[in-house]
Amino acid sequence: MFLLQNVPHLAANNDFFIIKEFVFLKIPPEQEKIISKEPYQYTVPDLHGNGLKLLHTAIMLNFLKASPRQYQKIQSIYFSNQKKVTKETLSQFKHLIRSLQVQNKKPNKLLLIGDEFGDRGMNDYYTLEILAHMVQQGISCEILISNHGYEFVQGYEKNSFTSLILKGNHALSLQNLRNLIDRNIVSSRYIHKLINEYYKKCLKLISCSYTENQVFIFSHAPIGLKTVMSLAKKLNVPYLDDSPHLLMQTINQINKVFFENYVRQNKVHTLFDPAILEAGYCGYKINPETNPFEHLIWNRDYEDLDRPFVHKQYNLNFVHGHDATPETEKNIYNLDGDNLLGKSIHLNHGLMQVLATKIEPTA
Repeated sequence: MFLLQNVPHLAANNDFFIIKEFVFLKIPPEQEKIISKEPYQYTVPDLHGNGLKLLHTAIMLNFLKASPRQYQKIQSIYFSNQKKVTKETLSQFKHLIRSLQVQNKKPNKLLLIGDEFGDRGMNDYYTLEILAHMVQQGISCEILISNHGYEFVQGYEKNSFTSLILKGNHALSLQNLRNLIDRNIVSSRYIHKLINEYYKKCLKLISCSYTENQVFIFSHAPIGLKTVMSLAKKLNVPYLDDSPHLLMQTINQINKVFFENYVRQNKVHTLFDPAILEAGYCGYKINPETNPFEHLIWNRDYEDLDRPFVHKQYNLNFVHGHDATPETEKNIYNLDGDNLLGKSIHLNHGLMQVLATKIEPTA
């Protein structure tokens, strides 16, 4: 059963609430009935490259519908020995995913805060098939660029499907996809097809929503307004924030330039300096003004982050994942706290924490 936890300063109108549930990924999820006439965006914590976590969450939040039998068959394939996976195995998985019914379409939205690929999960192929089915069937999805997700992006842009910075099991799900390609179990052409048709249209740098006098800024790693300003400057986008609507327009324009000039043209990797990424991986600070892209996906430094609660007479809320500390407080929401669920192929039970944000029709 869900625990619906109202956020204190927003509880009066339910603009924003937290959904918590302890889950076990090997057990079919119960679909919860969230009764609301208004559309919501459901922001999901780091996936850790775990496709089953995505599927479980999508069913739990009523985006997808699966019978216990369907789910058991899917999870059985998901946990199968990767060395024994065959073309028939992938065909069965694909058929099972494509048979899932879609329920919760637009205007409701699912926001993945990152680490959807290139992490400690089983195989990026599984996650890609699940995501492709959801997008193809009309579910509105956004995915924020992240340190693990970037490994996947640069891997397909260079057609290497190998990690650049992350070592060992830190990019296991991408390694296992690469092994499938090397063994001719799946073709790189088919993977590129799924990426081009479904994944790319979801990918964004940051996200933003607002209701009345409240603005919510979503990023993978913790950031402040300085990072947003620097992103705009690097992409030659005018930075405007005198009102919630102008700030949201600025972020939308940042994402538009990012998509048109970089995602669509397979040039995302040109925005990131490998040496700075390596520094982030090793725990060094990254300057948000000189290196906002790297800061956006790797930052763990909380000193001098400009995250005011009140900004130009409206309220700001910052939502991120990536780092286990600090905990959620006041206008800062950390979805990665206690987020061990799916962080390896053995960590299959834990707390699921989702943030629900009301979507305004004018947004």
